[in-house]
Amino acid sequence: VAGQLGIAEKDIVGFTETIAKMGVAFDMSSADAADSMAKIANVFALPIENVGELGDTINTLSNSMASTAPNIIDFMKRSAALAKTFKLSADDTAAFGSALIALGWQPETASTAFNSMLMTLSDLDGLSKSGIIGLQQLGLDTAEFAEITRTDGKGAILEVIDAVNMLDESSRIAALSNLFGKEAAAKIASMATGLDTVNGALAATTDTAGSMQKEFEAISGTTANKIELFKNNIDGVTASIGDAFIPALNDILSTMVPIVTAIGVWTAANPELLKQIISVTAVILSSIVGLKLFADGIMAVKSTIEGLKVGF
Repeated sequence: VAGQLGIAEKDIVGFTETIAKMGVAFDMSSADAADSMAKIANVFALPIENVGELGDTINTLSNSMASTAPNIIDFMKRSAALAKTFKLSADDTAAFGSALIALGWQPETASTAFNSMLMTLSDLDGLSKSGIIGLQQLGLDTAEFAEITRTDGKGAILEVIDAVNMLDESSRIAALSNLFGKEAAAKIASMATGLDTVNGALAATTDTAGSMQKEFEAISGTTANKIELFKNNIDGVTASIGDAFIPALNDILSTMVPIVTAIGVWTAANPELLKQIISVTAVILSSIVGLKLFADGIMAVKSTIEGLKVGF
């Protein structure tokens, strides 16, 4: 798996070990964990050796909030590209995703709303007429706020949330709908009413070192998870062997292609001769089977005669 994901040979052992532990700590298959984390790391340009640190962040969030590690990872896969463009770190993206999930939204709907917000904030110069009205309703100056969005993605999002909380509840959805669209409005409004949850998630990412290792050690003490860890490692070894075996197999198949092609061409050019060969082969096989049955019959008669001799 590591080889298929483009992991450098020097990093495969460390990555495989990290993913095996992650699979146990996050209650995911090692294959899913490897695929997801490698893709997220690629988007955020994280060195492979730092994947474990992101795992610590995700594990801490899942332990401290009403969000599971698989759901946080699902959210990150859906929002990573826009988040990176908006200058959000992987940790901050995980935190915002964890907060939205903890506030009751599924990863898919949460990421859709989050992406809508990021796309709008990334192009304030291209705001529609209703978008300009929404920004004004929030009391945000376009020029000043645009400067924040260019340099501080997390700060810009928190600025929007603070602005929403300055409005009375009856005005919030209207302003957010104008700025971000009706589909995203309710989710973003929930971040405002759940500001403590958002701040708690962001704060949780500041001290996470060793979180996944501790989770792994606690869970892997049980027999069932020792078996699961063994399976994860076997999966990794099998995948590595597969990576080495596939090129050799491809060489063999490439060598066989001309032979198989030649057989196919000959068969197509000599259908009647092929039928005759098959017919003759069938006759020969039938004769062999007949002779075998005849021989068996002779032996049976011989045995019977010898038995009668002994009787007399």
